[in-house]
This record gives sequence, structure tokens and C-alpha cells, in this order.
Amino acid sequence: MLNEIPKFTVGILTRGSEVLVLKKTLETWNEGGFLEIIPELIIMVNQKTPSMELFLNEFKKENKNVKILESIENHGISKALNWLMGNATNEYFLFMEKDFRLVEPFSCVIEQFNVGFKLLDNNIADIVKYRSRFNAGKPNYAEIIYKSREDDVFRIQPNLLCNFYHWIDNPAQRWPNHFEICNTNPLFYCVKSKFCNWTNNPILLKIEFWFSNFYNVFNEIREGDANFNLEGFMNGNGNAWNNREYIIAEGEGLFKHCDINNMG
Repeated sequence: MLNEIPKFTVGILTRGSEVLVLKKTLETWNEGGFLEIIPELIIMVNQKTPSMELFLNEFKKENKNVKILESIENHGISKALNWLMGNATNEYFLFMEKDFRLVEPFSCVIEQFNVGFKLLDNNIADIVKYRSRFNAGKPNYAEIIYKSREDDVFRIQPNLLCNFYHWIDNPAQRWPNHFEICNTNPLFYCVKSKFCNWTNNPILLKIEFWFSNFYNVFNEIREGDANFNLEGFMNGNGNAWNNREYIIAEGEGLFKHCDINNMG
């Protein structure tokens, strides 16, 4: 039920030139009922523009739970994440980029988040992924590279394995040593970080987890500029991600990648 969901903060990263992308995304959130249940929404704008400023001013008038962070410079994703979580007032944080539209009904939103919070609270998972399993949008690089030759991943890039659940119906049967069913109804799989890459896609985590394990440990994450590749750093540095045995949970998901500037 709705009243069972703890308070959480949603952080969105966008650029000033991406008004239409963000607008269409927020429209799906509003139409699907997601927007009205968000206790706190923080939007970080890199390279702010007058058009984005105008749009967000109007958006904020109608949504009193919204905070805006903005800069004339592009600070990249790592600093943006630090600022978004640093300004959040709730324990749980859902990170979103501007181009992930809601594609599931409100009942699924409540169901998926209820499980996600439970998995975090019970220390079953460290991070919960919310990109839609069967309506993921483009691109899905793991599928492009490995579909029909899935077992090659173990000798090339093992941490992409968890993404195979997008097209493999029963991954826990095929790879029982790597996929564990950590919730049955609705279905969620849990996978260790060695076999599940860090992603800038929609993720839910506790803010303390980010600061304890990343911000306070790695100068690159704390100080990274606009050119810093957070995904590349995480997935290429065993001490940051692959060897840490973090647990990542993934279920049916909620959001589809749809950047009209790049992928249609």
C-alpha cells in the first residue's frame, strides 16, 4: 500500500538544452501517478538555459516538493550525483536521468517500490535497479553484444551478466550460481556486483551507502569533472565495484530509456 512506502528523494540529472526530453519524461510520471507520490524531487541542471529555467519555474509552481540545482557549467554526472544526494533530506534516493519515462501502471509503481525498500531495509540488496525489464528502450548494449552468445560474457565482461534478464526468461535456472531469486511476488533477482555492472540507469539506494563507499573513498568520484566517466570508472576499477560483492536487485522495472535527441 502507498502508506507503507518510506519517504524518499528522487534526483534527476539533465542539461539546459534538454527541455523537451525532460518535459515528456515528467508528463509520463504525472500521467502514471508517480509524480504525486514523490515526497521530494531535486532536479540538477548542467549548463542551464533560459528555456529550461522558464520550464522549471512553471513546473515548480505546480509541484511544491521540487528543488532546483543549476549551473552555467557542465559538471558531469559524478558531481551532480554528489550534489543531488547531498541536498536530499530523506534516507532513500532514486537516481534518474532526464530520459527515463514511466511505462508501467501506478499499481506496479507501488508494488515495485515496496519490494525495493524492503530489500534495502533487510540488507538483502545494496542497490535496486528500475529500468523496465521488457520495455527497456534503446540502447541495451549487453543485448546488442551478447544475445545468442551469452556465455561469452564470462571471458569478456562478466559484470554485464545481470542485464541478460532483459531477454532470458529464467536466468536463475540457466545461471543458478549467479542469479538468486530474492523476491517471488513480484519477481526480483539478486546478483553480485562482479556479475552486475554499475549503471547510470534508474537505481534506488540509501544515501549513506553512496557516501560511505564512493564519495568518501575515491577522489575521482568526489572531484570528477565533466569528462569523468563514472560508469567506466566503476566497471573498470575492481576496488570500486566489481570485487566488492555488492548485491544488486532487479525486477520488472518501471522506466524506459527514451532520449528523443539521440535514440528517438
